[in-house]
This record gives sequence, structure tokens and C-alpha cells, in this order.
Amino acid sequence: MTPPQLSAATAVKEPKLPKLMSHQSTGVGWGRPAAVMDDARMRYFNGTGWLAIFTGTETMIGRTRDVDAWDETTGVALVIDPQRGTRCPVTDYPDFSHLEPASQVVAAIPGGGWRAFWKDEGPDNGPLTEQVLAWLVTAEGRATPITVDARGDVDDAESADRLIPPGEE
Repeated sequence: MTPPQLSAATAVKEPKLPKLMSHQSTGVGWGRPAAVMDDARMRYFNGTGWLAIFTGTETMIGRTRDVDAWDETTGVALVIDPQRGTRCPVTDYPDFSHLEPASQVVAAIPGGGWRAFWKDEGPDNGPLTEQVLAWLVTAEGRATPITVDARGDVDDAESADRLIPPGEE
């Protein structure tokens, strides 16, 4: 059983200074991943709904960065430059390739007692059940279950064999 689709919020059609709720109200900062982990799938959730793709140079490997905001004057996408400690236009980088859409997180709601079940992901390829910590809701109205395991690692549960509603065994 999967949760019902939530009504879709208005999606940003053009990358021109999107009006989103602040990070204080959502807990998700501009351009920060909604969940932190090494799995690349989680990097596709962010506050603006856009990723900047860089091809790499002789001294830097190719990379993907969350678009953090849009320049109010030029409309150019801005990314965080950790070396400079500031927002920089993507056009400042010689290896900037293009922008790609990401799932724009518009809300995070509590897990509400739902659980994710996998037939063969537990110890010795046995069953595994994890509590849904939260649901990430995107601008398209999709709700993605986020789980936390016994070690505290956070992951999405999209690969679960079954989502178990509250009160059901």
C-alpha cells in the first residue's frame, strides 16, 4: 500500500527568483540536500528545484551543485562556493555545463507511524522494517518516505517492498 498523492503545489516554471518558504519554516536550507548521505539519489532533493552541472577541469573533477538562489538582476543561477565562502554565479566557472531540474522540496511532514518493509534487506538477507521518519513533499505533490536505521543513517525508502500504514501489522 502506498500513501495517496498529495495535492500538487504550484511548480516554478522558469528559474527566475523563486518564492519559497524560508529555511526557518521548512528546516531545509536553500540548496542544501533534504537528507544527508552518500547516496547520489538524495542530492536531487533541494529547495530551489535545480542542480548546476559542472564538467570538470584539469584540476577539478566534474561535479553537481545545488542551485542556492537566483541573482535578482541577471537571473543567473547561484551556487555556494565552499572555498570562497560565498554564493557565486554559475557563469563564473569555466566548466559550467547546464542546469537540470531536481525535486523541489516544499514541505517535510512527520512519518506519522508509517513503516517501510523490505523482504530481503535485513541481516542474512532476511526481512527488514524501518520507521518512516518523515515524508518529503515535492512541488509535484510526490511524497517520498525517509527512514532512519538503527545506526542513525538516513535514506529514502523508495525501494521498499511495502509501506505499512499506522496500526497495520
